Amino acid sequence: MRHVTIENGVTSIGGDAFSGCTALSSVTIGDSVISICWRAFEDCTALTSVTIPSGVTSIGDAAFYNCKSLESITVAGGNTEYKDINGVLFNKAGTTLIQYPTGRTDKEYTIPSGVTSIGNAAFYNSTDLASVTIGGSVTSIGWNAFEGCTALASVTIGDGVTSVGNAAFYNTAWYNNQPDGLVYAGKVAYKYKGDMPDNTEIVIKDGTKSVGNFAFCECMGLTSVTIPDSVTSIGWGAFQNCTALASVTIGLSVKKTGEYAFAYCCKLSDIQYNGTEQRWDALTKGISWDYQTGSDVDGYTVHFLGVEDTLYGDVNNDGKITALDNAYLARYLAKWSGYDETNVDLAAADVNDDGKVTALDNAVLARYLAKWSGYDELPHTNG
Repeated sequence: MRHVTIENGVTSIGGDAFSGCTALSSVTIGDSVISICWRAFEDCTALTSVTIPSGVTSIGDAAFYNCKSLESITVAGGNTEYKDINGVLFNKAGTTLIQYPTGRTDKEYTIPSGVTSIGNAAFYNSTDLASVTIGGSVTSIGWNAFEGCTALASVTIGDGVTSVGNAAFYNTAWYNNQPDGLVYAGKVAYKYKGDMPDNTEIVIKDGTKSVGNFAFCECMGLTSVTIPDSVTSIGWGAFQNCTALASVTIGLSVKKTGEYAFAYCCKLSDIQYNGTEQRWDALTKGISWDYQTGSDVDGYTVHFLGVEDTLYGDVNNDGKITALDNAYLARYLAKWSGYDETNVDLAAADVNDDGKVTALDNAVLARYLAKWSGYDELPHTNG
């Protein structure tokens, strides 16, 4: 198969529709197509060019993932959602770089002024690219954005970047050449590289704006971390499975914490910080917790009980198991407004210990509360 024509009448190219079609060198997309789904042309390694019709309003993440020969993407005139700039795909406003064609032979690339985000896998496997300049307007870099850019040795990141996705620079010359230890991507504490020695204490440098997703995930030698006042966010899973982590000091400015940021930190007893309780809902994903009065007049201490001490059945985290927990879980499963992961403890809700939260958990909890025979103890026990 060298060429494919998607005829008029077709409105969508499905996810993975042409994935792995390594002989496909050209495609004509009919004007009736309005959506190109997730990884639609993934690994079409012979595909050299694509024209996006005027009617397309949706292009999924990584639609042209690892198209090694793709040199240009053209957007037809009249398209209201997308445009190309010198063969690179952007949203119409020019604020998001969606896809840099993998087969381009440019050695250097500067992200245009006004771009605020670099999309997921946008530069994936662009093996000729040796230098990239990311200007001050960019605030976020997507997951796997530059992964596999093996020649990419020079990366300039503006101070505006506050979010760097997981594996954004994995297997680039820039990352591979970094010494072991905490690697910074601009103002982001991006990733701890190498094996962390036992009893490691980390002090994140002043001026850092965020701690990246999974930045310290499974760093089992980490015992203490100090996060400065300049940091405003802590990424998803940033300290997940840091099983020796016992002490965390968080600065004044953190307003956002990703899910499971401190999940399964079984030795973590206290987090010192200043602020309000409401800031820290997301810290508790997967961990039971309570609040205690802190020693600082303006702050609190969050006490993490640890995964092994989760009070299973205490869905609303009020320290006891009552009919209210059953109601919370029922409303969560029914997708009621206001009953989401911010006020429903999903770890505590898995009372039947099957690794997921379903209506079966609701039934088991109801029977436990009603003291049915055989339900005198929850399958996922507390103790």
